[in-house]
Amino acid sequence: MSDAALNPGHGPFRYDPLTITLHWLTFLLVALLWLSAQVIDVFPRDGGRVEARSVHILLGVTLLGVLLVRLGWRKTPWGGRRPPRRGPGDLAALGLQVLMLLLLGGTILLGLFNAAVHGAAVFTWVKLPPLAPGYPDLPDMVTGWHGFGANLILAVVGVHAAAALGHHYVLRDCTLRRMLPFGRVTCGKHDHRAAPAQGD
Repeated sequence: MSDAALNPGHGPFRYDPLTITLHWLTFLLVALLWLSAQVIDVFPRDGGRVEARSVHILLGVTLLGVLLVRLGWRKTPWGGRRPPRRGPGDLAALGLQVLMLLLLGGTILLGLFNAAVHGAAVFTWVKLPPLAPGYPDLPDMVTGWHGFGANLILAVVGVHAAAALGHHYVLRDCTLRRMLPFGRVTCGKHDHRAAPAQGD
């Protein structure tokens, strides 16, 4: 059954503008966080490393805020609207989204813990005293966990992106277009400027 049939008078389902904005903002922040982490140690300790790490920490805090807004918005009648689930593929996609959100949340919390155990400074604004200084191996251990989580997120994002592109170019359905901030939502024979659905 088409989206238009499930949502008569509204055309194919499209996510609301705030959900779309939060989705792509999450993607942008994840990319910036991963890239910024790769260059922190390029800077000398006394020549930009504190500033580079500070930018990374602030991006992580921003992403945490975006995730909290995203989860809160999903609990509202407007942000909670989703396309109908039609089979195992849709349930797998939902599972992947939940996994991604859990990984993002966990990795951000590990990042904040990492900053705490290292006694990181945020520019000249804040200087954290090292947490648990009696455990000298803890900082490197937490750094490793944080890096592993970040790389795992990158892998899951890659699977998510590949699935979206597969829907778009192989299955030729409207899955990807539902989340694009521009253009038409095209589902099979339907090609409409779509309004959001009125419910699942």
